[in-house]
Amino acid sequence: MKNRAKKNNKGFSLVELIVVVLIIGVIAVALAPQVMKWVDTSKKNTDANNENSLKALVQMALTDWQSQGGSLEQTKDAVYTVDTVNTLTPDSSGTDWKIGAAGATLSSVIGNVAGDGYVMPNDTTLKYKITVTKGTGKVAISTVTK
Repeated sequence: MKNRAKKNNKGFSLVELIVVVLIIGVIAVALAPQVMKWVDTSKKNTDANNENSLKALVQMALTDWQSQGGSLEQTKDAVYTVDTVNTLTPDSSGTDWKIGAAGATLSSVIGNVAGDGYVMPNDTTLKYKITVTKGTGKVAISTVTK
């Protein structure tokens, strides 16, 4: 009879499990806004780093293009966009600079330096616009709506 009176209590009761789940839920609800702020900040920082990387890439390509004989004395700024399929295309508001009549274009040199592809903004409704100023060679990166 002693064996029957002794219970083997292994595990948790249903009430204990419900209390634990409720506590975890309250903590999750309290922390969710802060986590979302961290995610937004992270995306903004990533976009800023991507813009800086793209700017450095274009500046390296511009230097390479100039070493091949390219000149900054152009009639228009060089303006490009990185489109949704990750390719660099000359924009209608600018021109794709060339070395001589049949030489390398600045976009082809940028493509060679970029290698596999270009970075894109986290916001999928945006794309990068690259402007290289004639005469000075100043590189500017901005985002525009697709």
